[in-house]
Amino acid sequence: MGQVTPADLSSAAAETGVAAEEILGVGFMLGIAMVFAGIIDIILGILGVRAANNNQKIMPVWWLSLIALILGIIGCIMGVAQGDITGSQIGSYAGSIAVSLLIFWIANNIKRQAGK
Repeated sequence: MGQVTPADLSSAAAETGVAAEEILGVGFMLGIAMVFAGIIDIILGILGVRAANNNQKIMPVWWLSLIALILGIIGCIMGVAQGDITGSQIGSYAGSIAVSLLIFWIANNIKRQAGK
């Protein structure tokens, strides 16, 4: 990942007619969202290991996998809406959504078997 310089912000602001502070604010919010999504993924992994040992504890995994799936879809939509999405970013979004969908599907099957 490259760094954003003030010159980059100025040129992007001049091209779009948006203030550089607004561009920086959007970038900051996206960064916070990415950190939040990463924390959810870490917690999801820890709870998944716990649920693997006792299928009665699957509900937190089910909920967090649903949240991770929604965040992945929102991230993909936001990336497409920005318009400057690359092939590697599409692959990253697709991989994130696929893993979240797989975890949700497995948690849903375990939830059904546990009778919850």
